[in-house]
Amino acid sequence: MSLREAFVSQRNTWKRWLLLVLALGLLLAAPATSAQAPANAPTLTLHLPWEGTVRMPGWTEVQVVLAATDTAWQGELVLTDRQQQLTYQQHINLPASGRQSLRLPLYVAEPGIFTLELLAPDGAAVIAHRLPLRSAPTKARFCVAVDTLKQLAPRTENGCDSSLLLANLETLPETAMAWDAIDVLILREVSTTALTPAQREALWAWVILGGQLTIVEGPGTIQTLAGLPPSLKEAARQLSAGMIRKVGTGELARVRQDTAVGAATTSWLGDWRARRVPAVSLLPAEISLNA
Repeated sequence: MSLREAFVSQRNTWKRWLLLVLALGLLLAAPATSAQAPANAPTLTLHLPWEGTVRMPGWTEVQVVLAATDTAWQGELVLTDRQQQLTYQQHINLPASGRQSLRLPLYVAEPGIFTLELLAPDGAAVIAHRLPLRSAPTKARFCVAVDTLKQLAPRTENGCDSSLLLANLETLPETAMAWDAIDVLILREVSTTALTPAQREALWAWVILGGQLTIVEGPGTIQTLAGLPPSLKEAARQLSAGMIRKVGTGELARVRQDTAVGAATTSWLGDWRARRVPAVSLLPAEISLNA
C-alpha cells in the first residue's frame, strides 16, 4: 500500500468514527417520545369537572370514556401521583367496538402531578395523560354558569371572584365531595333531564350543605326544573321570580335576567360580603368569556 493510499484509508476510518460519534450525540439529544399506541388499542377520553378546578385539599372526579376498535381489548387502567404511588387501578375488558365509562373519585391534598395510564397486558403504557388540575383559592367565591346559549357571564359585579361558563351538564360530577370546589351554580336554558341519578344526588347534597343554586327565568325554565332532584324541583316551583329561600344550609333562587351589564335590576343572587349583588348579566353573543 502506498503512502497516499494509507493516508486515505486512515482518513476514511476517522470520518466513520466521527460520523458515529455525531449520530450517537444526536440520538442522546433528541427529545424522548412516547411509544405509539398499538393499532388495536382503545381510545381514551378524559374530562375533569369544573375544568380541573379543585379546592385543595379536596376532591375531584376523573371522568374516563374508553372506546374499543373493532378488536376486543384487555388491559389495566391506573392512576398514579407524582411519587408514582398507585392511586387507582382497574382491569379493563372491552369487547369489540365496546365502550366503558368510569368516574373515579380523587383526593388532591396539594398541587402535584397525577398521571392516568392505560396499560397493555404486558404492562407497557399505550396511553398516558397528565391530569390538568388547577387550584382554586379557598376563600374565593367560584361561580359556575351552565348556559346552552353561552352568554351568561357571572363576574365580580355578581359577587364572583372567578367564574366558569359551561354549555351543558355532562361534566357535572357524580362524586358529592367534588362539588365542594364551587359556591354558586347558575342554570339558564338547560334541560336538567340529562342529569344522571348520581349527579342529582350530588347536586342535592351540595345545596343542603351550603351550595347556592340559581335558576334564570326564560322560555326554557320548565325544562330547567324538570330533572332537578324532587325536593329541589318542588321548592323551585313554589318560588316566584326574584325570590330566594333556604334549603338546608344552602340557597335556592329564581331570578330574572338582566338585559345589560351594570343595568338596574330587581333580581339578586343574595348577600355576599355584606352587600347585595345583581343576579346575572348577559354578554352579547359575539363576546367570549375567554376574550
